[in-house]
Amino acid sequence: MHTAVTPFTLHRWQEGKGHDRRTGWRGTSAEFGEITAVCPLPRTAAETVASEVRGGLIPTAFFEARGIHTDVTSLPTLNRSTLRVGDALVYMTRNRWGTTRRQRSLRLRYGGRLLPPAGGADITLAMIFARVDRSALTRGGAVRAGVSRVTNLWAEATY
Repeated sequence: MHTAVTPFTLHRWQEGKGHDRRTGWRGTSAEFGEITAVCPLPRTAAETVASEVRGGLIPTAFFEARGIHTDVTSLPTLNRSTLRVGDALVYMTRNRWGTTRRQRSLRLRYGGRLLPPAGGADITLAMIFARVDRSALTRGGAVRAGVSRVTNLWAEATY
């Protein structure tokens, strides 16, 4: 099943100050109404970073990464992450040691299917992954991300 969606533009926005500041992207789709992506969400717990997408006619998505590595990242990463679309958990699997693109690819299982039904869930998933650090899906990106995190963690521990 394929659903055609009219193209729409997202604009950068921000509101609030200090700890309660929220930034992200906002736009209006003819089919799905106003859509907002917030990343990162204000931190409510230590060692977490999260993104959220919500809109009038799309399911709300919440992507959260947990762990010590989140203290030195501004976007949620694929490591130790959880994705929810609506009330359903989206199961994510990947082979981080794979050598080819196909082996390293991210596989999503939503609603018991490998691919979500066309429509609002597609828009939601596309927008949430636009605000997630996907660099670990390539070999070079995984090496750069690993070196960067180790270096940042060491620098934070030293000073």
